[in-house]
Parts: sequence; C-alpha cells; structure tokens
Amino acid sequence: MRAGALALLLACGAPGANPATAPTASIWVRSEAQFEGAVAALRESGGTILLLPHVYAGELLVGARGERPLRILGTPGAQVERIRLDRAQQVSIGGLTVSPVSQDARIEVVGSRHVELHDLLVSARGTRHSASVSIPDSSHVTIRRSTFTHCGDRSPSLVNCLLLSTGASHVTVADSWFHDCYGCDFVHGRFGSDLRLLRNRFERSLPCRIGPVRCGHQDLVELFAGQRLLVEGNHFGVYRVGGSQLYLTNRDRPRHGREQRLRRHRPARAGVPLTDGHDHRQPGDAARAPLRAGGEQHDPHRVDPE
Repeated sequence: MRAGALALLLACGAPGANPATAPTASIWVRSEAQFEGAVAALRESGGTILLLPHVYAGELLVGARGERPLRILGTPGAQVERIRLDRAQQVSIGGLTVSPVSQDARIEVVGSRHVELHDLLVSARGTRHSASVSIPDSSHVTIRRSTFTHCGDRSPSLVNCLLLSTGASHVTVADSWFHDCYGCDFVHGRFGSDLRLLRNRFERSLPCRIGPVRCGHQDLVELFAGQRLLVEGNHFGVYRVGGSQLYLTNRDRPRHGREQRLRRHRPARAGVPLTDGHDHRQPGDAARAPLRAGGEQHDPHRVDPE
C-alpha cells in the first residue's frame, strides 16, 4: 500500500465509527491525485484538507457533497492553478495562492451554495495569463480578507479580478484588498440579488499597453445589473481611464429596478473616507468621478448615498 493511501485511511478513522461522535477528519495532501482522494473520502463526513507546499497545476474539483462542512486550507508555499466548485455546498477555501502555471488561474464557484473564500492571494503577476474568481450562478458566497493584484496585466483577454453573473445572489466581499491591476476592473459583471461590498480597499486600476479595446476602460467596480446592492465602509482610490470609481448601470436589464445603498462610513483606519481621488504612488492621476449611476436607457432605482 502506498504511503499516501495509508495516511488517508488513518486520518479518516476506523470504518463503522459513529459520524455523530467521530472527530472531524484532517487529511494532508501534496499532489493533485491525493487531493482528489481526500475530497472523495470527506464527501459525506466533512473535515479538513490541508495542502502541503506544492504547485497544484491543472484543476482541483469539488463536486456535489453532503451538508457537513469541508475546509480546504493551504500551508505556506501551496499554490493552486484552478479550483472548481461544481454543485458543492458548505465549503471554505483559504490560505492559498491562486496563480497561473501554464494557463489562466481561477477559482470558479458554479451552482454552489454556502461557500467561503478567505485569506487568498489571487495574482498573475509576471505572466501572460490571468488570475480571477468567478461566481456565475451560486448563492451565499463570502470572500473575505483576500488580496487581488495584477490579475492580468499582460493577458490578451479581457480580465476582471472578480467576475459576477446574473445567477449570483447573496454574495459578500469584505475586508479585502484589490490593488495594482493593469487593464482590468476589480469587481465586474451582473448579479441576481443581494451583493454587499464591505470595508474593502480598491486602489490603482490602470491602463495596460496591449490595445485600446483591451486597455481603454477601467473602473474600480463596474456593475451592470442586479437588485439590492450595499456598499459600505470601502476605500476607493484612483483609476486613470474609465467611467468612475464605482460605476452602476442597469442598461442591460432596463425593466428591473435596483436598490443601492451607498454608506459613507469610514473603515477601520480613522481618517480614510469612502473615496480618495489621489494616490502618492500615482501622483499624475486623480479620480474624476467617485460614482456614476445610470445607463443608456434607465437609471437604477433607489440610489441612496447615506
């Protein structure tokens, strides 16, 4: 029997143990194959998968599973290229670097619910690829204490650090830092309902040098459609070529109203307002428009700058 398989069996406990009283299993992995085995072993029981230092190339998949929580935690030196949650539930992922190896890197949350992404570094710095988080159609997803930077400075494709689609609902992005991205929006897309941006920092969304279509328009946050948006306690820094720091428009769904609440609460560090039009690292740039709300056909409903 291989050492990896033996470690897996020992971590999962003896067969026939009472799930209600058995301790939560923890499985250490150091390869893509071991990760696949750990996901299968913990599908119903829940537990923790700890990723040892390794470059996990390709895609790590977590599919449909039981209701007991699964935690996926990286140790220092653990880098993943792709993680896909597909119809999963009760999963948290944290402590990882999400970065390209030979293709675009991403965490994709598809048809899933009750997901937490925390303490991540998402970056494609120094590559010609991109790194991002995509939430097309999942609910109750939280991103917290994570850093997004250089999400696709040299990628030929359009890049957004966090991409939302209309099936996404009850999404919270909190206490995270988005900074120094060339040719991208930090948060972009459409959402179904209930998006909250809380106590984040958005700094320096700047043009790239690939071409006018790819590099000609960058906003810190650009949202096209959705219902019930709360923006509170964030710091919005400079951008160079774009519509505004926070760009809201429902031009793609003119028949459906939106409620926006934009609260000018200060974040934890005293003296930092919601918007800051200057940046000492970009002395020649200034944010011309903190907020642009409205589209080609209808303005959003109930925009409330509290």
